[in-house]
Amino acid sequence: GLEFYRNYIQDDEVTLQLCASVEAAFQEEAVPEAYENFVESLRESLGKENFMPEALEAMLGQEQPVPQMQYQVRQALGKNADSKTVEKISEILTHADTLTDLNNGLSRAYHDGQKVKELYHQLKPKFEMFRKIAKEV
Repeated sequence: GLEFYRNYIQDDEVTLQLCASVEAAFQEEAVPEAYENFVESLRESLGKENFMPEALEAMLGQEQPVPQMQYQVRQALGKNADSKTVEKISEILTHADTLTDLNNGLSRAYHDGQKVKELYHQLKPKFEMFRKIAKEV
């Protein structure tokens, strides 16, 4: 849509609008209220700390994209994982050749046995994928 507009329509009198339906495009209020509400709630959410996914932050102007390892660790741990934890675990995974290495690394970083067990079980199913990523770096 937008590429077609840029490439073929050079008329200054043409405007693009988001419309809920073709019928809505011919009514006075072309942009539906629900869409406006969505945009507003998105703007509010983006203002909150730690809401925006790191990959999106990278696309919106950070100098470097988020490393693949950190992205995958965040996926494994869940969206609420803080950046410090993601970085620490990414580092452990980068140097862990075996599941035993992973467990030992987690134990050194976190002296809470229950936390180590929880993290280990979240990371174990994707361990082979983490190994592949570590080898690429």
